[in-house]
Amino acid sequence: EERTREPLSLRPPARSVRPAAAMLRFGRLSASRRLRAHRTTRHVWSEASAMEVEQEKLRRLAEVAQVTEEHKADGARRFSLRHAEAPDVELAGLTVAPSNVMYELVVHDALPFNTAKNLLTSVLANGSKPMALAPLHGLCASVALIDETKLAAEFGDEAAEAVKAVSIGRPRPGHSVLGQGTFRAAASAWQVLAQRYALSEDEEVKLYRNAGLSDLRIQAFGDMSAQALTRSGGAVAWLAFPGGFAQDSS
Repeated sequence: EERTREPLSLRPPARSVRPAAAMLRFGRLSASRRLRAHRTTRHVWSEASAMEVEQEKLRRLAEVAQVTEEHKADGARRFSLRHAEAPDVELAGLTVAPSNVMYELVVHDALPFNTAKNLLTSVLANGSKPMALAPLHGLCASVALIDETKLAAEFGDEAAEAVKAVSIGRPRPGHSVLGQGTFRAAASAWQVLAQRYALSEDEEVKLYRNAGLSDLRIQAFGDMSAQALTRSGGAVAWLAFPGGFAQDSS
């Protein structure tokens, strides 16, 4: 509905009853707001600056940090990269299971992932050839960016729809839950996509392969925990030194 327009008035606006007081209140409010904004900006910059200093310190410490080894009650060994100036901060960490499988590789957010290579050097120093388990945490985010028409062209409409559902964690159209039927429909395509992601994008897989664990096997739905489904759709990567998988199956 078109609103009625008031005719343009050529008369000056009526003066306020207390113009000075109103202007004074406005002036004080504006100044107060400006002061709060200034303080907030300074606080944000101060926090960012402090964080940058802290991150730079951690990067410096990581360059000369030492690898420590802790034996767990279950027989696992935890290798940690630490420095005496920050003994409570694990700069990077890696667990080796009693079955001789490396897992739970983590790197501090302030550090490049390659920081963890010192841990692998220590684990492999005695000549052992463990396997490794990598969780492919970025797989869902990567697949979610692929256009569904492109997925359909390669894997077919049903698989493409299921893959997209797994990647975003939502049921397929016409379905009430993200269930076993969806995972079965997505399985073959998810296997292929997980393999591609592992070989081209995953930093953890790259780190293990650079250390010599060149053989790769993908389990499309090897970890169906809630966290894994959100981040990798359940996919995990197993890595081994050449011939390692054959020895394991013998």
